[in-house]
Amino acid sequence: MNEQLYAIAVEVVKYRISLARDKAHLSDLQQTFNAEHAPLIEHLQKLNLAVQGAEADLRKATITAYLADPDHDKQVAPGIATIREMQVIGYDPGKALAWAKEHGLALLLDTKTYEALVKAGQAPGSVVVEPQAAIARDIKLPKLEAQTGEIA
Repeated sequence: MNEQLYAIAVEVVKYRISLARDKAHLSDLQQTFNAEHAPLIEHLQKLNLAVQGAEADLRKATITAYLADPDHDKQVAPGIATIREMQVIGYDPGKALAWAKEHGLALLLDTKTYEALVKAGQAPGSVVVEPQAAIARDIKLPKLEAQTGEIA
């Protein structure tokens, strides 16, 4: 065997052994940390679910307010949530593939290209504009800013 290859192979084996050892050590440390901080980790998981639920409610309420406004003002609640209109492309994948084959575009459907053609009105399908609520990263609530307590 080539001496240079052998030397490199030895180096690879040493690195692999070190990597496996250090990964095992890290895993042990992570398990210890998780066991010692289980109540905090559980609290954070519950809090994360509460935040996700509240944000979903805020998005739903924002879209409801937007749709109820006859002017469809996208600035539904400045500093809290606004509306972005997203184009949603709709088509039957089977019919789209048949259309693409008929027009010599592909043997497999390239969905990105097909969706661009649908948007341009050059392929069958639909484009629906759907409102999407965008929540401000730093929500400005004057009543809360005056308080010093935490949100529970």
